Amino acid sequence: MVQSNAFPMRVAIGSLVAIVLLSCNRRESPPQPTNTPTLLFTVDSALVETAQSDTALGIVFAPPRGWKKVDERLLRRAEVETMKKMSSPVPAGDIRVYYGYVEPETGSVITITRLADFDTSDASQTMRIYQDRALQADSSAMVKSTVFYHHGIKVHQLLTFSTINVSFTVIFSSLRLKRPIRFDFVFPREVYPRFARTIESVLGSVELL
Repeated sequence: MVQSNAFPMRVAIGSLVAIVLLSCNRRESPPQPTNTPTLLFTVDSALVETAQSDTALGIVFAPPRGWKKVDERLLRRAEVETMKKMSSPVPAGDIRVYYGYVEPETGSVITITRLADFDTSDASQTMRIYQDRALQADSSAMVKSTVFYHHGIKVHQLLTFSTINVSFTVIFSSLRLKRPIRFDFVFPREVYPRFARTIESVLGSVELL
């Protein structure tokens, strides 16, 4: 069933606010440990647009094909709403939502955010906070986190199956990045299987500049 235009926009705002509120303010960048696996994603060129470079983020990535790009004003609105909810102030520019994409038919959302500093030496505490937030929203949710390397970039991934949505949180960190980059994918649970290859293709397109 086709959703109204208002529904995807409300989902986008909610997702963006949650993303920024879950930022962490610590950072270290250790050498790649030998016991962390390296994974390669398969990129289906039919599911993504031409790859684009973003010098501010320090990465190349391919947006999902056929998804609507979220207007810049909506991204800034999400940031303003987020700052109102934060218990302590964050310096301007520390956290910035750079891109948002909405799938018109289902209201699924993809966002790309530059985070405040993220502890890459031992992110277990931070990932537990992410997990706790997901369980607070839905105590019956299934939450799983993993750590791996992709194209030499350290990746922290959190997968959450709730009664309503399926969400991926994927954080890329590297010595060559000015700040960690977070990709979020949020899908209504019933349509998630349709977009599994889209998730893989978008993530697989990410490379360092």
